[in-house]
Amino acid sequence: MIIGCCIREFYICVIPNHKGEAIARLLEDCLLEWGIEKILTITVDNASSNDVALKELSKRIGDWGVPNALLHQGRNLHMRCVAHILNLIVNDGLSVMKIFIGVIRNAVRYVRSSPQRLDFFKECVERVKLECKRLVILDVPTRWNSTFLMLERALKFQKTFDRMVDEDAGNFWAWLQGDKGEKPKEGPPMSVDWHYGEQFVDFLRPFYEITLKVCCFYSPTVHNTFGDLLSIYGLLQEQKNSCLSEIASPMQDKFQRYWGSFDKLNHYLFIAIVLDPRHKLEKVVDYFEILDDGDMDENVEANTKSVKDLLYDLYKVYEKEGRESGVSEVGGSQVSSGGISSSSKGLTELKMRLKEKK
Repeated sequence: MIIGCCIREFYICVIPNHKGEAIARLLEDCLLEWGIEKILTITVDNASSNDVALKELSKRIGDWGVPNALLHQGRNLHMRCVAHILNLIVNDGLSVMKIFIGVIRNAVRYVRSSPQRLDFFKECVERVKLECKRLVILDVPTRWNSTFLMLERALKFQKTFDRMVDEDAGNFWAWLQGDKGEKPKEGPPMSVDWHYGEQFVDFLRPFYEITLKVCCFYSPTVHNTFGDLLSIYGLLQEQKNSCLSEIASPMQDKFQRYWGSFDKLNHYLFIAIVLDPRHKLEKVVDYFEILDDGDMDENVEANTKSVKDLLYDLYKVYEKEGRESGVSEVGGSQVSSGGISSSSKGLTELKMRLKEKK
């Protein structure tokens, strides 16, 4: 869990159980020990116990009697972890490609299963005159980004694997068959497996890059998060490859489940966009128009009004606290619709459409 504030030291706390009430009590104890009285958001994954925990924590913080300890009665306290949802989305796609991925994974597992096999693989690398200082890596199946890295690395050694199968066929086939009573393993990888693997890696690369971006520790990312989510949405919608469209369909369903509408998103994401001088309110409007594809103007207007109202409410809180703390009053608030800056390197057609709105 990540609490929306700067914490210099991290404490490892033992949770007696994973019930929401127990998590809420422990979180409250930590906040009190750290002297934190005001919380904007708490980022957690999508376990149902976390939903219960944050609702219970909102009640507990409400009993503290601290003004504005939670803004807007904690309606936006729960920030869903973007990296975790990305993991869920991509894993749904991986399940469609599990046979092809499994074939390549088995070949990598064979190589990494003993020092002797790894040495023989290195000999095969030299025989095909492949210049690569890094060798194949085995993934952790529950972490899709490690699967992406495994496939990306394995593709560079396709000729090496082919040579290994030719020269070590007996041992490799025996390993695939396994011991008596074991289920035979899929393999060895054929040209079609490498072909699908290459397409899948190209398809997943933007997801991997966005995951790295949102997991950045040393710079803020929230102001770009919604734009990244729209890029993912566009990638899934625009997929025309017959093989990859089969993968994109369950991924799109999972996207809709968590991010498919304005109400499912934490509205503070849009405040972060407005406060970014490169984006401001106009970028939020553009995002809404693209998300609704121009068919629901009333939705765009209603969502934009919600963001404006939230922004004004936050400013009123800021202004009031400034007066009470003796800070000189800040100048007038104005939500600008000034110029927009967008990266020249777009991931999808959505970003091209965003550029055209300039």
